[in-house]
Amino acid sequence: MELLLLEIKLEQDLARVAVELMWTCQVVGKVWICQRAMQV
Repeated sequence: MELLLLEIKLEQDLARVAVELMWTCQVVGKVWICQRAMQV
């Protein structure tokens, strides 16, 4: 599985992209930890 550590200011944009890409994201402080739920 692919793990992404992202620090981003545009949280709404990232959230929208995460939904489109079927990622599961958690926010820890200002860092988004995203895990791709399914292979594309």
